Amino acid sequence: MRSRMQAAQPAPAAGLFDLKQDRGGIVDIEFMVQYWVLRFAADYPELTNHTDNIHILADLVEFGLLTEGHRQTLVEAYRRYLSIEQHLRLMEHRPWEERVELGDEPDKIAQIWHEVFRGKHYVDG
Repeated sequence: MRSRMQAAQPAPAAGLFDLKQDRGGIVDIEFMVQYWVLRFAADYPELTNHTDNIHILADLVEFGLLTEGHRQTLVEAYRRYLSIEQHLRLMEHRPWEERVELGDEPDKIAQIWHEVFRGKHYVDG
């Protein structure tokens, strides 16, 4: 599903990062949060108390399902990406940022994605 979504989007020019769709972007963070809620809500129904990703990530840490370090990485990137995206949209630009401006944040998010969906990261309640 995630790969199909990515393929359906126009690719940014070389050196640009699509804040929403590129690997390590907003959609990856949102998919991971949705996955964790679907995976663990039966055992931790409190995960459905919040609808925003930042509070859900905090709940995942509270229930021992996510490390604090990974929560912090995800929250910081998510907030930063949303802020940049909002600024670009106000200027009527696509949500594309110079890749170099983002440092290693997309790589960190992509690594967490890899750990989660390769079964190495989350604590299986």
